[in-house]
Amino acid sequence: MSELYQSDYSTPGYLVQAALRGAISQGVDPKSLLKKSGIDPQILNNPHDRIESSQFAFLLRNLWLVLKDEYLGFGPRPSLPGTFATMCQCILPCHNLLHAITVYSKVLLLLPLKLSKMMRPTSNLTLAHLMTLTIF
Repeated sequence: MSELYQSDYSTPGYLVQAALRGAISQGVDPKSLLKKSGIDPQILNNPHDRIESSQFAFLLRNLWLVLKDEYLGFGPRPSLPGTFATMCQCILPCHNLLHAITVYSKVLLLLPLKLSKMMRPTSNLTLAHLMTLTIF
């Protein structure tokens, strides 16, 4: 793997390892998932090796499919595939960042996630609120 062309379009092995942590914690075999994604499992032993970004994207897609979770196993509960896309569709018509954040927080309240009290929409949403938003 170390002979892979190292360009701006490659992903370091340590990010591959990090992406796999949630799946591993749920009992998924990382080597078979890497093979299915076209990635040499030796990347697990060499965090400084790199893979093509397209391979990493394919790995993430496979993780979403295997786990049925857009949070890749890192959230308090799974986020069903399509949640992020739906959220994006909801905020597309927003005219500014404040409006987008307000809509985003209202939609999150409809989803089965553990939300911080700071996620409750308020009429005076400020940058300080934005900095403290969390879904974990």
